[in-house]
Amino acid sequence: MVLGIVAVPLVWWAHRTLGESFSYALEVKEEQRLITSGPYAKVRHPVYTSHVLFNFGLALVASNWIFLLIWAVGIPFTYHRMFSEEKMMIQEFGDEYVTYMKQTGRLFPRLDSISE
Repeated sequence: MVLGIVAVPLVWWAHRTLGESFSYALEVKEEQRLITSGPYAKVRHPVYTSHVLFNFGLALVASNWIFLLIWAVGIPFTYHRMFSEEKMMIQEFGDEYVTYMKQTGRLFPRLDSISE
């Protein structure tokens, strides 16, 4: 339950922070800027983080191995999409995104950035 309680506000916060920049498709919109505020200040993919947490929490609450299997099978697809998105962002934003990658964690905050 705790994972779901954390995941739902996180996805809302991430969508709200992205605003007009949000898209279900992998695309960069005209005049889009790199978002590094809100949850994006510490994590590059908070929407995916919330999906991973919520689905794992669902598997635990349901106490059903099928949900756990669906979650486990979905992880490689999530990572593939993240890598594709990061490649696209590097092409669009170049060194600015590479620097951002060094300062943030992919799904969870970098341990060295938590104390900041």
